[in-house]
Amino acid sequence: MKKNYIEIIIKMFPDIASGRKNFKLFESRIKRNLNLTNKYLKKKNNPPLK
Repeated sequence: MKKNYIEIIIKMFPDIASGRKNFKLFESRIKRNLNLTNKYLKKKNNPPLK
């Protein structure tokens, strides 16, 4: 089962969406950053074979 990081972040910081008009944009930025972080960590932990 895939974790929903957006829900976890909103639970940690409940006021994060209150002052944001474009919360969908903010949510997509969080998802994009999480994807980039996961890709980086996978590359870092699994170096290519030479």
